[in-house]
Amino acid sequence: MKTTVKWIIGGVVLVGLAVGAILAYRAMVEERKREAEMEAPVQAPSHLARSAERDVQVVLDQETRKLIALQVETLNEALYRTERIAYGRLQEDPSRSLTLRAPVAGFLRKLEDRPWPTLGEKIADGTLIGRLVPRFAPAERADLQARLSGARVEAEQAGAALVASRAALGRAKTLNAEDKNVSDRVLQEAEARVKADEIRQKSAGELAAYFESALSGNGPAASLTIAAEQGGEAVEVLAHPGEAVESGQAILRLARYDSLFARVTLAAGERFDGKASQASITAVGHEDRPLKGEWVAAAPADPQAPGETHLFRVSAGEDGLRPGLAVVAKIEVPGNPLKGVLIPTQAVVRFGGRMWAYLEVAEGKFMRRELETAVSRDQGWFVSQGFKAGDKVVTGGAGLLLSEELKSQIQVEGK
Repeated sequence: MKTTVKWIIGGVVLVGLAVGAILAYRAMVEERKREAEMEAPVQAPSHLARSAERDVQVVLDQETRKLIALQVETLNEALYRTERIAYGRLQEDPSRSLTLRAPVAGFLRKLEDRPWPTLGEKIADGTLIGRLVPRFAPAERADLQARLSGARVEAEQAGAALVASRAALGRAKTLNAEDKNVSDRVLQEAEARVKADEIRQKSAGELAAYFESALSGNGPAASLTIAAEQGGEAVEVLAHPGEAVESGQAILRLARYDSLFARVTLAAGERFDGKASQASITAVGHEDRPLKGEWVAAAPADPQAPGETHLFRVSAGEDGLRPGLAVVAKIEVPGNPLKGVLIPTQAVVRFGGRMWAYLEVAEGKFMRRELETAVSRDQGWFVSQGFKAGDKVVTGGAGLLLSEELKSQIQVEGK
């Protein structure tokens, strides 16, 4: 009896162990399956499809396009004329600058009601800048002394003549009042002599005073005013009040930058007929505001530049351009223009060292196409093949389309 009970108990234990082993095995299999699923590559949802020609297309529904603010623009036909690219710098227009120079040797003085010009100050046309007190050489001073003596003698003679003419006028008035013993005509002649002698005395006195002040260096008559007939921006202040200057010495240089010259050089061996040419001039740092350049002349050859050099006049307006800025000139060459389309700058994406744009080939379907032989223009890229008028290109969200296209090539591994 006892032996039978032992066998029964042993059987139950063995069955329990077998069941536990089976359950443990199943649990291990399920665990390994879950681990395998976790270690498998995660595939991102794909929005890609292929056309009949096996071209990759990005397919987006209307809700997704609205969510990413996708924008599409229809291309119009554009014309492109062959261009020559030239590089150079902006220069001053000599006709728009003025250098004030000392008319004679002397000393500079500032005006009482105006400070001396400062660098960068805007000066209007006809503005009085300051005064110049002449500095005379010994020979000039001797000549002025002689002229002063002559003016003084002339003033004394005019004074004596005035005394006599006034006395004669008094007698004429008396006689004219007494029964017209002197005619009215004689009286008028006497009055005219008095006026002439007064003018003569005044002129001689003013001339003598001028020579006196010139010799002494005092008074307004001893100085010359300096005026800027043509105003502009003060770009060089070459002398200051109190300094001695020589005749012809530069005092102040003014310039206007509303008109400038672009001096540009073509590549070696390139030529063009400048008489019928215009150019689009772009200053470095001002690429968003290209300027229209009018050909002026062929400039003298530059020993450091092997190509032809030309001058173009540009109207800078209020853009704040200054001489010395580097520029790029796109010079039109006469001839029949090339037909194509202008791809907006915002439609272009760069990948693999090349430029691309996305075409909407059907409702919600977009395909990437390369810009071959693209030529940079002011507002985009001109292409003559691969795109045509009427095509729709993505101008807003092109970068997101490229990311979506490349997403299918990326394998994201989970941990």
